[in-house]
Amino acid sequence: MIIDANQQIIPLAFAIVDEETKVAWRWFLRLLSKHIVRGMWGVCLISDRHIAIIKAVESVPAFQEPLGVHRFCLRHIASNFNSRFKCVELKDLCYNAGRAFTVFKFNQIMEQIKELSPATFAYLDSIDRAKWTFCYDQGFRCGIMTTNMFECFNGVLVGARRLPITVIVRITFQRTKNFFMEREKLAIKFQWTNQRFLDNILNLYQKEAEEGVTSRYTVDSYNNALQIASVSTFYDGSKTSHTYTVKLSTRECSCGKWSFTGISCSHAAAVCRHFHFEVSELVHVVYSTQTYASIYSSALFLPLGDEEEWGEASFMLTHDPERRIKHRGRDVTIESTTRWIGRKLARGNIINAIGVGVQIRDLHPDVDDLTVLYALYAHNLFFVTVLYAHDLFL
Repeated sequence: MIIDANQQIIPLAFAIVDEETKVAWRWFLRLLSKHIVRGMWGVCLISDRHIAIIKAVESVPAFQEPLGVHRFCLRHIASNFNSRFKCVELKDLCYNAGRAFTVFKFNQIMEQIKELSPATFAYLDSIDRAKWTFCYDQGFRCGIMTTNMFECFNGVLVGARRLPITVIVRITFQRTKNFFMEREKLAIKFQWTNQRFLDNILNLYQKEAEEGVTSRYTVDSYNNALQIASVSTFYDGSKTSHTYTVKLSTRECSCGKWSFTGISCSHAAAVCRHFHFEVSELVHVVYSTQTYASIYSSALFLPLGDEEEWGEASFMLTHDPERRIKHRGRDVTIESTTRWIGRKLARGNIINAIGVGVQIRDLHPDVDDLTVLYALYAHNLFFVTVLYAHDLFL
């Protein structure tokens, strides 16, 4: 997944693998580097600290400097930190350190952690700071610190996971196509209304501008030609103030946020008002409706056509019995399967009932059909019972 000009996710590539191993991740990342990011510089890959991903990235030059960089999800860093040290206060400090815009602020928080627990400080200090902190990132993340947005997209496809692979592929393809079509319509709407920038970006700028108005900011200009000024901030309830240097001509603020995200901060908004400069003029071109439209209009989806018209595959899928995967976690029983189907149907997710007969037989090949029918009926899944019986006697 990647982020578009409206700060929304774009599905980039999908893969079906047996499990998350180094081999699987290396295969996937190599295909990404060959077909998606080939010839690009400065590509940033954000992931958790799964050992398989780390090892796979080490063997794919496209995601290593100087071509690209690999960064860690701050939420996973904080979660692993909490699992190890079991302290919510330290976990919050860890998260705040990762989100700190300046090195000075980062060092302050790290000193707090060190005073509370030298062991936790040593643990965080052992992780490459460029991989998990905002202030040492050099702008590769564009302000994206976690993979939360991308993991939310999994909810769109979660209903298809227990279906046959061919159905999974069809559902994923169809939903992705619809996703792009809807976004393209939105882009056309923006262009027809002559809206220069996208709603989410304009809302962010509006929020920063309002913060500059409601907070007590004092602007002192130093150079009118280059539009350089200092901004002193004093928040209600705080006895201390902070001073930042803003350079509108180079789109910089010493708080660090503007340089690393491309989106101006509240200090820049205050300086814009001081120089009677329209803050929307500072929006980077990557956040324009033109850029947004180019992303989705360039996507080409073609109908799959009738299966009889497909050409012969240049490969053959074979099963290696020696690579049988050992089952992990709880056993999948008829009872657990029927409860799972019931929860999905209760949420109105009818797609889980598609091909349910094939699905249940795949999960329980050694159980006779009457037992399955009885289990479904016993859990009051009348609709699924009828579907299964219908599929059984076809």
